[in-house]
Amino acid sequence: MNKTLKNTTIAGIIAAIFLIPQTILEFLRSANKLTGNLLPLYIVVLIIALGTYIYFIWGFKIIGDKTKNKLLTKSSYFLIIATILFYAVSFVIQDSSTLTQAIFGGSVLVLFGAISIPFGIGILKLKKEFGAIATAVGVLNIITGVSLITIILIFIGLLLLIPLIVLEIILMFKAAERFK
Repeated sequence: MNKTLKNTTIAGIIAAIFLIPQTILEFLRSANKLTGNLLPLYIVVLIIALGTYIYFIWGFKIIGDKTKNKLLTKSSYFLIIATILFYAVSFVIQDSSTLTQAIFGGSVLVLFGAISIPFGIGILKLKKEFGAIATAVGVLNIITGVSLITIILIFIGLLLLIPLIVLEIILMFKAAERFK
């Protein structure tokens, strides 16, 4: 088993677990209820979520390199850069107006949607190596990306994130087994 890809799989599991407290804390932040001891907790959760998610996506970059899938490699880089920018700007606009935060939120969804489409196409190119799981992950990434870009269908995109993350973790685990 490829140790690095195994570790990126573990990072993906941790990132998925941290989505729950991160989402709750984000709702508290948006309602201006993130005070006292919750603020340091929020920062720690965001740092862990950011680090583990980036490392998880780095695993897809490694898979792209190993399979000579340039689209997957490049879209993984774009996803990592977009994630870092999202977290950085989130801290900067934390005290901004509701309109500013809404515009930022919508822009982020469109950006992540736009990156998810080529990322999904890159994963679809892994069908030869990984079969149906690559097809499922690729198609779900594309559907999620289109849903996020339209903004009207955002709810569908957000609902698809849960099975998408689970399937991405499974795909990463299969890659760790395959690339010894």
